[in-house]
Amino acid sequence: MGKKSSPIIVIEKELLRSKAWRSLRKGSSAVVYTHFLMKRVLVNAPGKRGKNRKIIANNGKIEFPYSEALKLGLSRQRFRDALKEIVEKGFIDITHSGGGFDGDKSKYAIVERWLKYDTPEFEHKTFEKDIRQGRGYAVVHGRKQKATNDKIKSKPKLIRRKNLKSSMNFPTARSRSFPTAYRVGEK
Repeated sequence: MGKKSSPIIVIEKELLRSKAWRSLRKGSSAVVYTHFLMKRVLVNAPGKRGKNRKIIANNGKIEFPYSEALKLGLSRQRFRDALKEIVEKGFIDITHSGGGFDGDKSKYAIVERWLKYDTPEFEHKTFEKDIRQGRGYAVVHGRKQKATNDKIKSKPKLIRRKNLKSSMNFPTARSRSFPTAYRVGEK
């Protein structure tokens, strides 16, 4: 778009006084939402009676990848929990659930469902877990973890000399050159 975000974050008093904001259980949720506000690009749009109003030019296209949250000091679990909470309380919506590969990032929209939080008119949305198979960081991380575990399992085990069968031919104590442990299968 070519537009840069403002160095100022505007948080309305109405938001800070709302039941939704005050009900945030985790401090990381407020931090994540504040970072979403920093990513929005506000532009002037014609309003009522000739007054300009601000609209979010990049709404629905705001990206906040897990890698960026990690740089802010949030673990993957804390970031996911914060996203879940601010989606469920009506601060943001997920417009595109990215896969993490080839630059396919999740995209978010800042919404005002929080205005009706804790009322019968509140539109409930949930943070859906990505159930696609073979996509995303968790799958890749799981593969890496499995490969690491397989390497650990494939290493030969060391056993102590006292646990060895006496029929094996090992150097004796008299030769002063015997090791204290052997690899299984070595003679």
